[in-house]
Amino acid sequence: MKISLLRELEHRVHFVFSTFGSIFGIILIYVIPILILEKTGYIAGRWNQLDIVIISSCFAIISSLDSSFFHTLDFLPEQIAKGELDYSLRIPLDSQFSSSVKFFNWDHVPNFFIGILGVIYALAVGNYKLNLLIISSFILALISGIVIFYCLHKIIMILSFWLIGADNLAALFHVIRRSSNIPTEVFGKSLLFIFTYFIPIVFITTYPAIIIKDSISYVSLISALVAILLFIFTRKFWLLGLKSYSGASS
Repeated sequence: MKISLLRELEHRVHFVFSTFGSIFGIILIYVIPILILEKTGYIAGRWNQLDIVIISSCFAIISSLDSSFFHTLDFLPEQIAKGELDYSLRIPLDSQFSSSVKFFNWDHVPNFFIGILGVIYALAVGNYKLNLLIISSFILALISGIVIFYCLHKIIMILSFWLIGADNLAALFHVIRRSSNIPTEVFGKSLLFIFTYFIPIVFITTYPAIIIKDSISYVSLISALVAILLFIFTRKFWLLGLKSYSGASS
């Protein structure tokens, strides 16, 4: 992490602008739904402003961790196309780990703390029925959301083993990433089915928010189960992709 920070500070102006751009993007994620809610009162008939603050805060926390720790994944298609993945395969670390975490991206760190403050604010101001079980369940669901977010990111990038030169895979992930910041009730039944069973973004931010909003603790167990199963699938999919990789030396 220290080396990554020194690397960022070599280009201070770019680092500063990138950090402020990241912060501005997260602020918009809060502001736009709140402005809409001032006119409509509720989103999908039941999500008020504080509920949306919780969803947006969960997104800020999870997306900032993904962008900070797993930013390297966006370069996986290029590494595979150029045979540069060999380095990750040769070092004495798990290849899935080393190909995911190569350097730390500091310009998204402030978003993590914005998300934490957003959750604290909503819980302090909102009339939610909180207890130790609900808070623990929320934290478990949030951790599960982080795992699910990472797995979706990794799975999409793994497709580049077969779709050589598909530089738009990162853009595809970021479209899905943005969709996870929306209460899933907004989607129709068909999309909700897809986002629950095939691209499970419903578990990333909506489920943690449901735990707080509706005081339903068992939802966290469902999120944890989905996270475990998706991580196992991601692992097997990664190993399958490696069998298709020839490397630069072949």
